[in-house]
Amino acid sequence: MTRYIVCLLVLVLITACGGSDGGSPSSGDSSSSDPYDGTFVGTESGTQNGTSFSQTVVFTLSQSGSSVTGTWSNNAGTSNGTLSGTVSGNDATVTIIQNQCSGSLTGTSTISGSTMTATVSGVLGSPCGTISASILASK
Repeated sequence: MTRYIVCLLVLVLITACGGSDGGSPSSGDSSSSDPYDGTFVGTESGTQNGTSFSQTVVFTLSQSGSSVTGTWSNNAGTSNGTLSGTVSGNDATVTIIQNQCSGSLTGTSTISGSTMTATVSGVLGSPCGTISASILASK
């Protein structure tokens, strides 16, 4: 009987101590430590010189600490450039350069799970002009 109780106590202790890898609690998003790392594909829509536009875009980003850098391009292959920014948690302030025009777009971005949302605006050189856009892209 004593042997049975000891075995039962050991089993209870093993079960109570198991089930965890000893790591930090997870929010369910394995990329939460560097949320801006990865390739995001989605839609950029907005206005350019008062005319509405919408295009598929791809962002390939790399986060190191509080810095994010990367490249972007549209699906038509007519626009591309770089993105850089400063990350704080899942939020970032970003600067987007379009290689076809001088100047930059600036704005903010947020990551929620595997989805990136951003709003950017600015005045670029010819032929781009004034742009205001929203971006919704997922890993």
